Amino acid sequence: ALAVTDAISRHIHRSLRGADVVTKWSSTEWVMFLPRISSAHIDKVVQRLQHGHNSPSAVYVAARQPQSGESFSEVARQCHQQLLTQYVSEDLAAYVNSLEDYS
Repeated sequence: ALAVTDAISRHIHRSLRGADVVTKWSSTEWVMFLPRISSAHIDKVVQRLQHGHNSPSAVYVAARQPQSGESFSEVARQCHQQLLTQYVSEDLAAYVNSLEDYS
């Protein structure tokens, strides 16, 4: 698992620009601050992060531009919640599918 995390970390750092800021949120999550970026560029970065790596593990990316007056930590928390929702949804779908296999 450590090798996968290291590979993804290297992939993240290769995918970003010099002005971008990356920090660890948890052992398997990173928070990125991408200044002066358009919505179209966000989509390109998300695609590159999700699909441009050689890891056997999936990479999940939540991205959004701050609304007026939102702090960095508020945006990061909202993205974290979005990812948690995605994890739970996929885990539940896998669980339901496994039950259908046994019925």
